[in-house]
Amino acid sequence: MILVQISDSHIVGSGVLAYGVFDSCALLERVVAAVNAHDPQPDLVVHTGDLVHHGADAQYGRLLEILDGLKAPFFAVPGNHDSRESFARAFAGRRWLPEGTQYLQYAIEDFPVRVLC
Repeated sequence: MILVQISDSHIVGSGVLAYGVFDSCALLERVVAAVNAHDPQPDLVVHTGDLVHHGADAQYGRLLEILDGLKAPFFAVPGNHDSRESFARAFAGRRWLPEGTQYLQYAIEDFPVRVLC
């Protein structure tokens, strides 16, 4: 089983530098291209926190534009820079996101191992 972990993408917005230093959108696009070029393809990709920099809905929109380019199934866990409310809105309807609760923890049990998020 091949699992890819992404962390701390800190998406701000297209053409905006995170911390005034790096283009987080361009870097995440490069990560997605590298993951998609992997042979064999990974079984799943998990982003473990700080998906966006300020927890803004627009930042999640841009994040999803990039991550929806992944060929492998994608899962996410919020970090301290993420807004739980905005995170829940952005990923609403994804089968892995718990509904009707303030908690965003879940288990992925579709593979030979259980992945706890």
